[in-house]
Amino acid sequence: MKIDQINEKWSKKYKRSIDCNNPKGFSQRAHCDGRKKTNEELYDFDKDEPMKSTVAVPGYGTMSVDSLMTNLIQSVTELLGKMKQGTSGMRAANYEINRNKVLNAKFAALIQALDDLQAIRAKGGARSRNIQKESFIIEDGWFDYYKKIASMSDPVKPFIRNTFTDQHGNRLDPNNKDHVKSIGDANRTALRQISQNVGSAIDTPGWQIKMFAPKDQLDKWGITQDELPQVIALRDRFKAEHPEAFELIRTGQADKAWELMRNESITENEQEPLPIDVNKISGIIQEFESKQYITPEDADRMRRGVQSLTSGRQTLNPQAILQLLTMLT
Repeated sequence: MKIDQINEKWSKKYKRSIDCNNPKGFSQRAHCDGRKKTNEELYDFDKDEPMKSTVAVPGYGTMSVDSLMTNLIQSVTELLGKMKQGTSGMRAANYEINRNKVLNAKFAALIQALDDLQAIRAKGGARSRNIQKESFIIEDGWFDYYKKIASMSDPVKPFIRNTFTDQHGNRLDPNNKDHVKSIGDANRTALRQISQNVGSAIDTPGWQIKMFAPKDQLDKWGITQDELPQVIALRDRFKAEHPEAFELIRTGQADKAWELMRNESITENEQEPLPIDVNKISGIIQEFESKQYITPEDADRMRRGVQSLTSGRQTLNPQAILQLLTMLT
């Protein structure tokens, strides 16, 4: 009898109970040898939804890969909250990290599970079909999710290009992050309405989507049956990495989810530059001069100094500029 035939007859509970450090009998040894040969430490690998595969956490129990990822995110978030409470929080965090060992065990189990999935994928075959490359991990916040969806759903970019324009009537570019962000900012009511209509379906189990997704709806969104597992995997990763935003969408509050996601993704380079208003500065100098806070000569030096800053040439009258800034503060 082949190893895979033995495994098929065993229940999930029984397979989980096997200690491969001390297998009992030929069948258990064969089962453990088979796992070693495939470099698999996953229990109950789910070929249809790999992120639902079960992984064992020593000293804790078993969890699905995506649940373990969500659990870790929540645990680390709570840990950061404790650390902000001061010395007692720091001691609690130290216990969780260095003494309790559960957090470390969860991290080790998750990384091992992800490595195992990639090892299965590298072998190819039917079992690897729904496992995504490690590069599938989101790196650029909401815009990376958008790019991946737009690459699979054919009508997205043409719809944006043909529907939205800026204040001058120029068509917005679906490949431009700032353009797409402006669309989200300007259409929050529409986002909320869409999520109120279909948000409750976002958490539909992947196997149900694969079995019962209407073909006409897939055709409408330009998603093929081969792309459907990738869409589900993207959904599952979004749920694991952004549980708060996912729940907002599920409960019909996509406008709040958008606000949360766009704010999370703001980096130093994306922040709008501080305003520069030379006319306003000149008006302040004029006000100071008219109220005789400064002499006409000082006012003239301040104006020339400010103008030199906007010209790109060497700054003139730096002392006058410093005097102006001192008065403003």
